Amino acid sequence: MNKTQENAQTGKYTADKLDMRATSGCSYHQCKKEAFITIIAYLVFAVFTIASCGIFGYGDISYVWGIPLWIILGIFVPTVALIVYLIVYLTKIYKD
Repeated sequence: MNKTQENAQTGKYTADKLDMRATSGCSYHQCKKEAFITIIAYLVFAVFTIASCGIFGYGDISYVWGIPLWIILGIFVPTVALIVYLIVYLTKIYKD
């Protein structure tokens, strides 16, 4: 008897167990939740960046330390906020 037949008899690697584990297991649901939260974070970042660059990028341009205000509010602030959020999220909520 070969290794595959032994595993089939002992029930270690049956297709039923693999199918159930892949679609309804705890790790599947955790990965799905983490992916959803991460995608939402990036979408919020993109919407905020596009909106603030559009609002502050036209008209009278103000400068802070020689950098246009629309760059600070539209690019620097959201990027730093996203990085901080993802670091906290990755260290506190993501599971191994």
